[in-house]
Amino acid sequence: MFKFASLVPRYQEPHRYYHNLTHIEQMLIDLHQLNPRGTITLAQHLAVWFHDAVYDPTRNDNEERSAAVLYESVKECMNDTVIGTANALILNTRLHTLDLVVDSEHARFLDADLAGLGKSFDHYLTNTIKIRLEYHHLDNKEFKDSRLNFIEMMLKKRSIYYSVIGQYLYEAQARANLEQELKEYNKLQDRILAVYPVIAREFNLDLSQDQVLSLFY
Repeated sequence: MFKFASLVPRYQEPHRYYHNLTHIEQMLIDLHQLNPRGTITLAQHLAVWFHDAVYDPTRNDNEERSAAVLYESVKECMNDTVIGTANALILNTRLHTLDLVVDSEHARFLDADLAGLGKSFDHYLTNTIKIRLEYHHLDNKEFKDSRLNFIEMMLKKRSIYYSVIGQYLYEAQARANLEQELKEYNKLQDRILAVYPVIAREFNLDLSQDQVLSLFY
């Protein structure tokens, strides 16, 4: 029988600031809110734990490699239907797209993965800083261009979230957060410095204010 604890070292890799165990825990919490009667399907549970099993910010095949880890880890103890569904859930996180806006197992899983966009702006900005720390290989212009492209892509969607309850819980706040970052990207210094101490405590970082701001400007 597979033990989820065997995945813990992967999520504790030193380059992970956002895509770590905290993200896994929060996804499970959000799925409880999104799913009917608070249940999480076996395929969803597997996909949560495995969807970032491989995470290298310099590569674009993390989802495929994570799905391969899933298959090799559970092929002897899970049926093919569950593995196939979990595999599809993982691969869908690459582009976060579904053919239709439907209230389904897939829709609610994708909504949980992006639920952080729809929390308070301070929570949203904290996650943004964590992601910037993961993408330290990009210079400021490269990260800004990539970040703003992501924001514009999200805002162009008819709906960021696919499930009815995801739209109810997160859509309005997510759009407000994305629009605020897009409009104020070059004026967020004070807000960044205000939320950074939470990250510093979590990861035992000792960056000066100038060093923190140099991540973005």
